[in-house]
Amino acid sequence: MTRQGADNAALAADAGRTFGDTPYVDPSVSAADVDAVRPEFLRLLEDLEAGRVNGVVVHTIDRLVRRFDDLQRLLDIWDRARECGREIRPIVTSTRSFDLHVPSDVMLLAMEVIAADQEIRRTRRRAVRSHLDNARRGRAGGGPRPFGWNDDRQTLHPVESAAVREAVLDVMAGAAGWGQVANRWNDVGLRTPFGNTWIAANVRATLRNPRLAGIRTYKGEPVVHEDGTYVKGPWQSILTIEQWETYWAVVGPDRGVPRTQEPRRYLLSGLLRCSRCTKKLIGKTTSTKGLIYACPPRGSGGCGGTSIRGRAAEKLVEELVLRRLEAGRETSRASTTFTGDAELDEIRATAGRVLREIQDGEPSARRLATIEVLEEREALLIREKVRSAAVAAREGGKSGDVRAAWRFSSWSTKRSTILDVLAVVVVMQHSGANNKVDPDRLVPTWLHGDSRTRAGYPPGIGSQPWSSDSSSPRDGATT
Repeated sequence: MTRQGADNAALAADAGRTFGDTPYVDPSVSAADVDAVRPEFLRLLEDLEAGRVNGVVVHTIDRLVRRFDDLQRLLDIWDRARECGREIRPIVTSTRSFDLHVPSDVMLLAMEVIAADQEIRRTRRRAVRSHLDNARRGRAGGGPRPFGWNDDRQTLHPVESAAVREAVLDVMAGAAGWGQVANRWNDVGLRTPFGNTWIAANVRATLRNPRLAGIRTYKGEPVVHEDGTYVKGPWQSILTIEQWETYWAVVGPDRGVPRTQEPRRYLLSGLLRCSRCTKKLIGKTTSTKGLIYACPPRGSGGCGGTSIRGRAAEKLVEELVLRRLEAGRETSRASTTFTGDAELDEIRATAGRVLREIQDGEPSARRLATIEVLEEREALLIREKVRSAAVAAREGGKSGDVRAAWRFSSWSTKRSTILDVLAVVVVMQHSGANNKVDPDRLVPTWLHGDSRTRAGYPPGIGSQPWSSDSSSPRDGATT
C-alpha cells in the first residue's frame, strides 16, 4: 500500500493534479470479488457524484475496476456530470489516461476490463484445479486450526480430541444433543479455535467434519479414489473411518437429537417400572438422597408409591447385565454375521465414480439423485455391519474381558449395551422403612432370553412374573 501510494503521488505530480485530504484505500479487498464490499470505492463514487473531487489517479486500472458493473457506475457518474455542465478530468494511470467523455477511451477501458475479467477467470480455474488435485493427493489444506488438533494441524490436542470422541459417542447413543455438548464444553473451559464459546451449530459442524476420521475433503465433501475408498490426509485422526461412518449412518448428515426429544440423563432412564402402576420411574437428583428413581405422582399419571436409590440400583443392574453377558445367554436381534461387504464395496465404488464426475464439473439431477440413493443404502448397510460386529464382540468375549471392558467403557457404551439385552426392570415395593435396595426388588425382563433360568442373576434375584395389569414390555422381550 505504501509503495502504491508513493507511485500515485508521483503520477499526480506529473499530471499536475493535487491529492485530496484522504486517499481512497480498501486494504485486503479485491476489486474482482463479486460479494466484496469496498467502502472507500463507494466513498470515491459519492465524492465524484457530489463534485468534491474532480478526477482519479490510480497506478493500474485494475486497482479501480475489474468488473463491468463497476465500470458502468463510473460511466453513469461521468454522463450525469456532463449533463450538469461539469467536466470530470480523465483517469490517470501509469500507462495512459482514460477520458470517459471520449468514446474511444471508453472502448479502450472496456477492453482493459474484459482482459482483467478473463485473467480472473483463468486464475480461478487454475486455483480450482490445484485445490482439487491437492485434495485427491491427500495434501493438507489451509485455514484456521481445526478443533481437536494442535497448531501444526497434524498432531492431536489431547484434551480437545478426547472431548470430540466422547461427544460423537454420546450423540450417537442419544445421551446428548449438540446443545448439551456445547454446554459441557463451555463448562470445562473448552473454546472454539477462534476463542469463542460453543453453540449447538458449531458443535454440529465439528462432529460432522470428515477430517475427524482423517478423510480429505473438497468443498466440504469427502474425496474418494477411483475404487471408492476415501482419500486420507497426513494428519492424525480422532475417529476411525468406521466410527465416523456410523455417526453419519445413525445421526444422519442433517439430524441429531430432536429438540422435542429429551436426551436420557441417567443410566436407567426408561428402563425401570413401578410394580404398582407399571409407569416408568423418573431419575432425579435431590439434595438429601442424591440420585433416585421415583414413580411419577398421581397428578402426573403415576402412583407416586415407588422409589429406589439410583446409584445402588444402577450397580445392581450393571451386575445383572455383566453376568448375562458372561453367561452368553443373550440372543441378538441381529445376525452376528454380516454378509453385505460385497454390496457395500460396490456401492462405494459407484458413489466414488459419480462423485468424481460431479467434482470434475459435471453435476446433473440424475447424478445427484444417484448419490442420494447410494448414500441411503450405504447408511443402512453400515448400521447392520456395526450392529453385527458389536454382537459378535460380546458373544466372543470371555468373562474377564467383559468386566475389564466395562470398567473402561463410556456412559453411552454402557447404556447402549444395557438396552441391547434388557427390555425392562420392574421395581418391587420396599419392605423396610429405610428404602434399602434389596436385590429382590429388581425383576429384569430380558430381550430374546430365557427368563425362567436363574443363570446370570446375582444371588437373591428371581424370575418373578410381570404383573397382570401392566403394560407390555418391548417387542421381542421375554418375562
